[in-house]
Amino acid sequence: MKSTWRQGWTAVNNQHNIPIVDVAVIKQINDTDVVYDTFTRGSELDVWIKNSDGSKYVGQVCPGYSVFQDWFAENTQQCWIEMLTNWSSLKIEFPGI
Repeated sequence: MKSTWRQGWTAVNNQHNIPIVDVAVIKQINDTDVVYDTFTRGSELDVWIKNSDGSKYVGQVCPGYSVFQDWFAENTQQCWIEMLTNWSSLKIEFPGI
């Protein structure tokens, strides 16, 4: 039986998953857009860079219209801890960031 990725296939084959921590998180613009948990949770924790009027700063980068985490916001670290913990709970193994 072949090992699957979740069963440690990468470790068995001397490969490692290294998550890329990117501050750009795609933002829902239209009702038909997919809403990502990272965007929703970041909004709940109020971690996005804001314009002078208090609205979320939105830029266009890959993968599209995105918001960016303010690394100095009070809850940014908590947001990243939760996201990386979610990967671990899904058995996505990674040795570091």
